[in-house]
Amino acid sequence: DQLSTDRTSGITIDNLVDELKTGILLCNILKFHQTNLDFSGLNHLVRTKKPCLNNIEKAISIMFQKGVPSRYILTAEEIFDG
Repeated sequence: DQLSTDRTSGITIDNLVDELKTGILLCNILKFHQTNLDFSGLNHLVRTKKPCLNNIEKAISIMFQKGVPSRYILTAEEIFDG
């Protein structure tokens, strides 16, 4: 169950922030480290801010569930704003 390969294949330093804004890259990183995570309901064709924030919030929620201290987690708005 793979999240997205085509969105992460062309990541460069120049477009890293843009890739993080969608939330898909963040979810892919989490999925890479723990393959059994459930990312159902992600929006892969994000064009506006709201679906991006929803994707980022899904990743943040999983980080909280896995015990990452909140002081190490940015808000969805902070991640989206870069």
